[in-house]
Amino acid sequence: MQKKEHFSSRIKTAATFVKRGFRVVSIPRDKNHPIIKARPKLPLAGRVQRPKCTLRVDRVVLTSGVDIRFPLSVLTGFSTVSDHALKNVNRPRFALPYGRVREMVNAHSRTKLFINYNPRFRQLPGLRVTAVPEDASGMQRNELEEIVSAFAPDEFPEGGLRVVEVAVDFIGGAMTAELVRRHAKFGKCRARPNVRFPHAVWYGVPSSDHFLRCYPKPAVGGFRVELQCNRQFLLKHQVRSAADIVRLPPLLIGLLRFCRMDWVRLSACVRRRPRYAEQILQKARERENYLNELLRFLRVVKIWNPERFLIPLPLNEEMERAVGRWATDW
Repeated sequence: MQKKEHFSSRIKTAATFVKRGFRVVSIPRDKNHPIIKARPKLPLAGRVQRPKCTLRVDRVVLTSGVDIRFPLSVLTGFSTVSDHALKNVNRPRFALPYGRVREMVNAHSRTKLFINYNPRFRQLPGLRVTAVPEDASGMQRNELEEIVSAFAPDEFPEGGLRVVEVAVDFIGGAMTAELVRRHAKFGKCRARPNVRFPHAVWYGVPSSDHFLRCYPKPAVGGFRVELQCNRQFLLKHQVRSAADIVRLPPLLIGLLRFCRMDWVRLSACVRRRPRYAEQILQKARERENYLNELLRFLRVVKIWNPERFLIPLPLNEEMERAVGRWATDW
């Protein structure tokens, strides 16, 4: 009489299939179906190509209470391109907070400054400055320190950093929006559908403490993952000057992780349930291309802590090395 095969031995056999390049679909517990169903892995199911990763500091927004003539006399490397009024012809109640904007550019680094002044409301600071660096080079520390010292000196405490964007550029075609939806996990934020930009992925809302946007960037020849740190996030982590920005990239790496689901362990956990195991696995497979929706579904069916079934991808190590290279140069 043939000895019955234990379920634990089937799990070991499934692990052997995974090592040979197969993806396990299901592990039947019924004795009448002793064969483990498996199929070859898809190109992006278990492995992700590691693209070249580069970290940069992108847009920086700060406010100041000084007179606009003082920073114009200090910033010698910038020249004025235009200075015009912001019209509110079709805007009720003066929707634009400032009346004029001055655009300046650095001839050497190609960094642009947009200085909004003449506030229309009393509670607004006198100046709102947006520094936009070149996409290929990013913001340099010495240039940012010059801008901050010119617009937000120590004797004006109402000035300071308002928004800092940290960008991770993946050079090459390996990173796409589909891969981000399938493998990315950004803290507790959910991926937002973007009708206007179908090739982009957003996590969170722009008005929150931090906001993540992922989109193709033709200027760098790759895909950009950009973390927008707003005022509340900067104050929470004590980022008040250009030197303190070095704390932001490690926070980005801690929030953003690329993982894949371990379907062997998840199937073994689900099949311990007495009811609806096959239906749960089928519904979970339907959400395989959206990691956030998959984790949310597993919590709904009372599979607690589904993050324990996630396997980190080598892409995380590439991002950590990019942070180390950037911190050395910064």
